[in-house]
Amino acid sequence: MVTEYQSLAVNAQIEEASRFMLQSSQRAFPVIREDGHAVGIVMREDILLALRERGEHTPVSQVMRAVSLSVRPEDDLNEAFTKMQQSDSSVLPVEDASGKLVGLLTMENVGEIMMINSARTREGRRSWRPAHA
Repeated sequence: MVTEYQSLAVNAQIEEASRFMLQSSQRAFPVIREDGHAVGIVMREDILLALRERGEHTPVSQVMRAVSLSVRPEDDLNEAFTKMQQSDSSVLPVEDASGKLVGLLTMENVGEIMMINSARTREGRRSWRPAHA
């Protein structure tokens, strides 16, 4: 789970998203309401397409992909992966019990988790969450 990320407010513009894109290697930016709940995800390709076709003052809310599914930190890896497949998205928001965004789960994370779990199998430990989560 990615716990260090840039997020965008619902009223943010594509210009801000493009700035975040240049400042990091992040590929997906959650769009959140004031109460911390994720309502959408803006992918790098969405940002580039919006810049090209609509301009930098386009609200991210007009180009975001609505969040239909999310995962919780306590979900097991199979459940999280199934939700990711059902959503047809390479990234899902991770929300706490109150629905507040606490991280992102990406396909890249899933692959890394599988490799780490495979290495840990000898020790009998399996988890998709970081040890401190």
